[in-house]
Amino acid sequence: MKISELEKIILDNSSKINLNRGKEILKRVDLTKISINKIDDNYNIYGNFKCENKIQNYNSHLKINIKNKTITLAKCDCSMFLDFDSKNNIYLCEHLVAIGLGFVAQIKKKINKTSENKEVLRKDKNLLHKLSNINNFSSTKQLNCDEFSLSSKKEKLELNISLKEVYEEKGNYFDVSIFAGTNNMYPIVNIQEFIISCNKCKEYYIGKGLIYNKDKCYFSKENQEILDYLYEYILMNKDNNESNSIRIHKEILRRFLKILIFKKIKFNYKYQPYICEIKEEDLPISFTLKVVKEDYVLTTKKIFPIPLNDKMDVFFFDRKIYIPSFAQIKIYKLFYNTLKEDNAITFYKDISVDELSNLISNINIMSKNLSLDDVIIEKMADNIKVDFVLEKKEEDFYCNVTLINNEKKLSYNELLGSSNSIIKNSKKIRLIESELNKNRFFYKNGTFIFYGNDDDYYLLLKEKFKYLKELGKIRVSKDSNKYFKLYKGDISELNLNEDEDNNFNFSFKLDGIDNKELSSVFDAYKNKKRYIKLKDDIFVDLEDEELRKFIRIIDSLNIDVTEGRDEYKIELNKIYYLNNKLNNKQINLINGK
Repeated sequence: MKISELEKIILDNSSKINLNRGKEILKRVDLTKISINKIDDNYNIYGNFKCENKIQNYNSHLKINIKNKTITLAKCDCSMFLDFDSKNNIYLCEHLVAIGLGFVAQIKKKINKTSENKEVLRKDKNLLHKLSNINNFSSTKQLNCDEFSLSSKKEKLELNISLKEVYEEKGNYFDVSIFAGTNNMYPIVNIQEFIISCNKCKEYYIGKGLIYNKDKCYFSKENQEILDYLYEYILMNKDNNESNSIRIHKEILRRFLKILIFKKIKFNYKYQPYICEIKEEDLPISFTLKVVKEDYVLTTKKIFPIPLNDKMDVFFFDRKIYIPSFAQIKIYKLFYNTLKEDNAITFYKDISVDELSNLISNINIMSKNLSLDDVIIEKMADNIKVDFVLEKKEEDFYCNVTLINNEKKLSYNELLGSSNSIIKNSKKIRLIESELNKNRFFYKNGTFIFYGNDDDYYLLLKEKFKYLKELGKIRVSKDSNKYFKLYKGDISELNLNEDEDNNFNFSFKLDGIDNKELSSVFDAYKNKKRYIKLKDDIFVDLEDEELRKFIRIIDSLNIDVTEGRDEYKIELNKIYYLNNKLNNKQINLINGK
């Protein structure tokens, strides 16, 4: 039987709780004695445990059949085992788990010792052993692989960093101190020697019995990067002597701090200690731009971030150290000194709208929190042009809104997701959505969709589009024109022809109305409808007076339009009536003949 199969038998019959308790028993050395007796295909494993009260002992007996690969007997004197009604099932309490794991550990130890004795001269095994030591067990996955292993693990050491501002005649510097340990942290009294020892895989005494040894200790990947950086720094800087700190020039502080963004550090600034979080993000600064006596005044909060070097690429603010983006730094440097000295910057009223817009755009890059008063917002919004683009897709009517500011186009959907407070908060934008909602267009999936009924749509076409025109330009997409036009039945063609038999044929065409649908139009008129919606979603305005007059003329001529014909026969006397109506210009003729 393989040792892995034997270990699997123990693990498969153990609960997670008893498995962890069994491991703790082995760590505490509560297992005072373990004896093994092999009879035929059975291993009898006996264990003696000291009780927590140290007055009585527990005896356990575990029997494993290596041929059938099963546990055939499990007994223990402990109360947990006695309270468990196992019946025909095998139950392993924490003590039985401990002797099982102890038995496996003894076999592994014996096998390893035998292998070491046989392979002490093998160069390949020696190399493989060294390769295994390169792995510092730093990943969770590696630790999980050793979850049930009884072999010892390397001890993970932690690093704490202290940063102290130092004043010198040549300039300001920062002293870096290191503390290492596990539960207790010890100061490194000679940082240069410690870092070189770690790099050269040599032992280093940290303090109170704690010794760094590459075979017994390791650092996390993040902490190792700190040590690697300091090692390179030591090699390049001969000024660092064998002391308990390393001096870093303030102008290269940003690069060092970027290695520390995963941890908090002790920061001593202006002789005051802080525990600081290092954040690689823009400063959370805010600004207010308002109109004062027609001028534009920019202000910020009275407490300013403190730059830690002349490049202003690292700041101390609100007990945190910030590493801002270069985009924020580049703009903030232009404002910083004036705002700090004067508490405000005044931009006079004669600046152009484009200059004001550029100012606001740059402040928005520098800060996510810019407050503008309503006067500025409305002034900037006046320059924003609005396009309403109408289109019909399948059965729905859409209105796509586009805003144009300094030739830059922004869809309404993009506007909602943008940080442009000028446009978003302007009265014009509020009016756009309000007016569209009044006309039964509601925002959904990035556009406005018409959710009204036919009466709503008729009123939109007849009179309500004029309110949208006050806000912007209305355009209709290609192939959708006829759906956004209210037809009035203008006469596009009017013919009176005499045939060979001296019969007169009268024909006409009305704009937007097919002759086959004339009957429906006339019926709707007679039923006093205000409009009619034709089959292809075209709306005809039956309140138009010119159309109503023409319908009355056709009706007076007793022309039956129900057949939907292209021309109709008409008597001579009715021609005089028709001619009279035309001569009196009671009908608006468009291209009539």
